[in-house]
Amino acid sequence: MKRLIKSPLFNVALLLVIGVLVLYFSLNEDFEGIVTQLRSANVQWAYFCIALILLYYYLGGYLFKLYSNLFISSFTTTRGFILALIGAFGSAITPSASGGQIFQVTPFKKYGLKTSQTASILYLDFIIYQCTMIGFVSLLFILKFSDYFKNGSPVFYVVLAGFLVNVVLMAALILLYKSKKFHYIVVNSVIKFLHKIKIIKDPQKSIDKINNQVDYFHESSKLIENNKKLLVKAVLINVMRFIVYYSIPYFVILTLNIELDASRIVDVICLTAFVSMVNAFIPVPGASGGTEITFVTVFAPLMGSGILSVMLVWRFITFYFVLVLGGLVLFLTRRYQIQRLES
Repeated sequence: MKRLIKSPLFNVALLLVIGVLVLYFSLNEDFEGIVTQLRSANVQWAYFCIALILLYYYLGGYLFKLYSNLFISSFTTTRGFILALIGAFGSAITPSASGGQIFQVTPFKKYGLKTSQTASILYLDFIIYQCTMIGFVSLLFILKFSDYFKNGSPVFYVVLAGFLVNVVLMAALILLYKSKKFHYIVVNSVIKFLHKIKIIKDPQKSIDKINNQVDYFHESSKLIENNKKLLVKAVLINVMRFIVYYSIPYFVILTLNIELDASRIVDVICLTAFVSMVNAFIPVPGASGGTEITFVTVFAPLMGSGILSVMLVWRFITFYFVLVLGGLVLFLTRRYQIQRLES
């Protein structure tokens, strides 16, 4: 059973089943209204929404280029974009988005980066991303959360809890990165536990091997950490990414010809960020099912009619479209030489 749950095919099948159920219940709620809105959708705004989600991952690829160029000069933004899409696919088909980095390790190595360098890039990219997100969402909390918390659904308690979970997780990851001693303790404890349940035969050999990688990891990480200009640039680019991603529902609303004042784009950004906080509690691959319900619940105070149509289009563009595109890119990188894919 455990092997089945970890299977990518099982997770993809689960995503499809949940996606079909969400579509069924949404259409069952207001079939004629949703179909009418989709038929009269503004195609130009729809293309713009797709361009925004691609820009989000392209900026992620550009960050990979900046980090990788500290180790090898041949790494390009195109390569980073490919890796960002592969990571998106890996995150989508694994519980709690836990597999994105795992899917990216092999392509990074094919591009000439060592394992320790790859680990440093992925780990620090994640830390910088999370820290920026926490700072960004904290600002949104200060600006808008009290308004929705007082007048909205109990789901906002879950939003707050999700935010606190992200803060605690971030603190633990920073401690793991900053303290080599703590890193060793965690590694030793995990290896010994895996030995006890008979997954690892020679614990000392595994500990020595991983501890050597930890040393290389900290060495490589210092190159990024000591480059203050790069860190500032990475934070600013991530802020751009969040603004792009969190604003997509506003342009989906325009796509469906629903009236919403331009000044409400800040509310849309806030509410989308709150939805992402709740995802911390949804262990299903892609946070499927829970994300859709949360989106509809959280956006209810902002808009009434048309919310199901907005949710379906938003979810298709930001998740299912990226899932298919990332899966296609991963398939092509495995089937053909990765360098040929770039051209």
